[in-house]
Amino acid sequence: MNEVEKSICMIETVTAHLKENYDSFGGGISSIKLLSSNSIEAEMLQEERKDVWIYTLEPQGDGFTVTNVEKTAR
Repeated sequence: MNEVEKSICMIETVTAHLKENYDSFGGGISSIKLLSSNSIEAEMLQEERKDVWIYTLEPQGDGFTVTNVEKTAR
């Protein structure tokens, strides 16, 4: 898997996790940013804040699995 394919796979893992675990009452996803080779930041807009979830991912088979999620608000 090349680096672009790896990034796409990581983003797909994060968006699937958000779909199952994030209750949105405001806007949607405002940004997804690769922080390192195994870490992604997802930012979701709410009415008076931004929810920020930082994911740690590990390779598993042909994809990735979420090993940790750090949740903050800004």
